[in-house]
Amino acid sequence: MLFFYGLVFYVFLQFAWWSYLLYDLNNQVILLNEQLELSRGEETDYESTLRILNQKHLMVWGEGIVFLSLLVLGVIQTRKSFKRETQLALQQNNFILSVTHELKTPLSSLKLFLQTIKRRDLSREQIIPLTEKALVESNRLDHLIENILLVNQMESPAFSLNIENVMLSDFLENLSGNFKAGLLPEDVEFELNIRNNLCVVADKQALYSVLMNLLENAVKYASGGKWIGVQAKMEAGEIVIIVADRGAGIPDKEKQNVFKHFYRLGNEETRLAKGTGLGLYICRTLIQAMGGHISIKNNLPGGAVFEVRLKSCS
Repeated sequence: MLFFYGLVFYVFLQFAWWSYLLYDLNNQVILLNEQLELSRGEETDYESTLRILNQKHLMVWGEGIVFLSLLVLGVIQTRKSFKRETQLALQQNNFILSVTHELKTPLSSLKLFLQTIKRRDLSREQIIPLTEKALVESNRLDHLIENILLVNQMESPAFSLNIENVMLSDFLENLSGNFKAGLLPEDVEFELNIRNNLCVVADKQALYSVLMNLLENAVKYASGGKWIGVQAKMEAGEIVIIVADRGAGIPDKEKQNVFKHFYRLGNEETRLAKGTGLGLYICRTLIQAMGGHISIKNNLPGGAVFEVRLKSCS
């Protein structure tokens, strides 16, 4: 970037210098013509000479302004490209670091549980908690791999959804059961509030992935709040699904960025929360593919509220 700005400064300096030289050269040419005419004893038409000089000056200024405008636009676009590529490289580096950590952690836990079961003479009562923990880590690993594969599928031109009518109460009851069994910490309260007879137009698998990612995101950032809530209701002819927590929340300036792929708050080397930066990108992409909308709202006095709006069954 220092080289780039140095080059830009040099180009502008050269532009200013050559503009001055061209302007001065026009003046000298006109003066030489006048002197030549006077030396020959010819009459000099000062008004005509002045008009020609002004025309040349206008030509120089006009072409100079056009060139300068193009140069400024080129510098701005080049700077944006530099910045975009730098951010993308940083996000990809963070993604590699986070995926490496996310893969290594459950694998290490699974290895530890299996080694404990193998090396020690444990009773059935002692083995059951270890196997349950191993299943949790296995589900976590499976969820991570599914997200990575899903992102790859979404970026394919052949990607499509199976849109159908989904009865939301039964769907959310089943999802919340899976969430409690695999992702919900014991010290976090979970509240489910569903209005009866709600029917939504959606892809079941895509909607399941969206809500599980939102719930997993709430678990990561609900520390201190110890509460996660899911609400479903009808509003203005649409189905509204709300996933809320009482954690630290998301700063206003970051609310649009968190839906970008690979994007996570902070730096991967100093971040405490787990994740890959794919979850909210998957949520937004799938919701838009289903003809809906997802947004983030503040949860007073603290936390975040993710609001999903989808079409209601006619």
